[in-house]
Order: sequence, then C-alpha cells, then structure tokens
Amino acid sequence: MFSLRLRIATGLGLTLASALFTLTVALSLPTTGVSFRAAGEALEARVDGTFRKVDRFEAGERVVAGTARLAIEEPDLLPTWPAYDGLLTDLGELAGHAEAGTLELVLADGTREPLTPRARTLGDLPGAFWLQTGCGVLALMLSVLVWSPRPRELPATLFALTGVGYMVSIQAAAVYSTRELFVPAELFRTLSVTNHAGALLFTAALTSLLWCYPLRLGGPRLVAGAFAAAAFAVGLDVTRAFATVQYNVQLWVVLIFAVGIAGSAVQWRGTRADAEARAVLRWFLLSIYAGTLIFTALFLLPAILGAEVLVPQAVLFATFLPMYVGMALGVLRYRLFDLERWWFFIWAWAL
Repeated sequence: MFSLRLRIATGLGLTLASALFTLTVALSLPTTGVSFRAAGEALEARVDGTFRKVDRFEAGERVVAGTARLAIEEPDLLPTWPAYDGLLTDLGELAGHAEAGTLELVLADGTREPLTPRARTLGDLPGAFWLQTGCGVLALMLSVLVWSPRPRELPATLFALTGVGYMVSIQAAAVYSTRELFVPAELFRTLSVTNHAGALLFTAALTSLLWCYPLRLGGPRLVAGAFAAAAFAVGLDVTRAFATVQYNVQLWVVLIFAVGIAGSAVQWRGTRADAEARAVLRWFLLSIYAGTLIFTALFLLPAILGAEVLVPQAVLFATFLPMYVGMALGVLRYRLFDLERWWFFIWAWAL
C-alpha cells in the first residue's frame, strides 16, 4: 500500500496537472481582442470602447447572423440537438476563419471590423474562468485530503469521487463558458460531453454517500446501481437517445440525486435515537445541501423545463464549494469520516 505522503502528493499533483491542462486548453482558443455579449436576442461587440449591436459575420461567401445564441454560456439550454449542432458548427466555422484571418465583423450601423487573431494570454481569461477553476482545484484538494488517510473506507472514497466529478465538470465548463466567442466545434462538443460525464459522476458518488454515511444503509448493489445509472446516462448523451440534451443528462442528474435525498431522509430517521450521530448527520447534510439544492433549483430544473437560467453559470457552479469547505470544518468539529483533528496537520504538510 502506498504511504500516506505518497497518496497525498500523487493526488495533489494530479489536481494541479488537471488545472494546468485546463489552462492550456483555454489559452489555445482563438481570440481577436473583441469582447462579445448577449443583449436580449441580439449580440453586441465592444468596438472602440463601447458595445454595439452586431449584424453578422462574413468570411467570403459564408455569412453567420449575429444573434445572442452565439454567446450562450451553456449549449445544454438549447431546445433541440439540431440547434445544439447548429451553434457548434457556426462557432467552429467562425473559429476557423478567424484563425485564417479571413473573418470580418459587420455591425448594425454598417461598420466593418476585420477580426485578426492573436495568441490568448492570461490577462484575456475572465474572472469567471479563474473562479470555476479555483473552485475545482480546492474541492479536489479537500477530497484528496479526506480520502488519503482512509483509502479503504467506502464513505471517504465516495467523497473523493464527488471531488473528481466536480473538478472534471466545472473545469470543462470553465473553458467553453468563458470563451471570447469562437471555439472549434469538436473541442466544444468534447468539453460539453466531459462536463456531462463529470456531473453524472459527482451525482452518483454523492447519492451513494448519502446512503452510506454516517450509517451504512446502502449496500454494494445500491452503489453499483447509482454508478450504472450515471454510466447509462453518459451513453444516452453520446448516442443522443432522446430529442434534447436535457432528457439525456439533466433529467438523469435530478433522478439519481432524488435517490440520494431519499437516503438522507432514511439516515435522519435512523439516527433519531443517537444524539451524537444526529449532530454529525445534521452538519453533513447542511454541508451537502447548501449548494446542491441551489444549483438544482436555479439551473437543473429551469433547464429541464425550458425556462431561462437567470444566474451566471460560474456562480452556480461555485455554490458547490461550501459543501467541501463544510466537510473540512466538520472534520474539525465532528470528526467526519472518523478523521482526527491531526488531519489539519496533513494540510499543513501538503501545502
């Protein structure tokens, strides 16, 4: 068995390597130095210091209308797969023409601006990128430091898997949701599927954890069933079994998590005669539901129902971070996962 120090060093090394890979991908996206934003149904571009309405993009005979959908943060919100594919195709073609230096921006007042590509720098990355990437890194670090002292304990392993799923999901979204505008179609599609897979891994691990801690109520079959359902949903996403991405991914996230909510209710009932276990469970559930219910209410349910998502995606993803911080504080106060207070000395060594 690997030593504790080696497990921590390996876990944190992989965490930082993942963050650097995400940063490298984000810096590889084409940029022209022009900022774009959605304004109702219209697309606006910041030209000469002010935002002005975009009419279209031109590259030879290829013309793409300047609509707000080009700046959408999350393509999952589009109503159908043809709309999803159409967005990715348009963005991919615009990215290709931008790289070739043949793309021209036409504003509503008739002004033409050639879009000349340049290398993207750290200063071009917006705050939303750093927020999402930072949340993913911190969450996975906390997960690694919970799992490392107890690698054979199922609850600690499941908690660590939530961190893996969260980081995979949020860092994929950090790249495509903070693009200037243009992104190669295949890269966008890969990042989107990766985001979905990470979200489903997170949900399956969290649902299993709610049945396995603090009381071991869910056996191997329940855990296997949660992960099998997540894998099945990934298959639906890749094969596009249903007409919209919402029914291939988001609906399954809600259904799997609903099983976890049922598990927390059974845990609550099972600890009613044990004051100490009830206190641990109360903190545990508060840490988990602080962010998950907010994200479900403000993103997943509106996405499934076809309603508008009003809160920026980066902020919604960041609502999961209190779960990991709460777990860390719970280790200190309630010895969550049977970890001693010296767990914080492990933090000091790791940092």
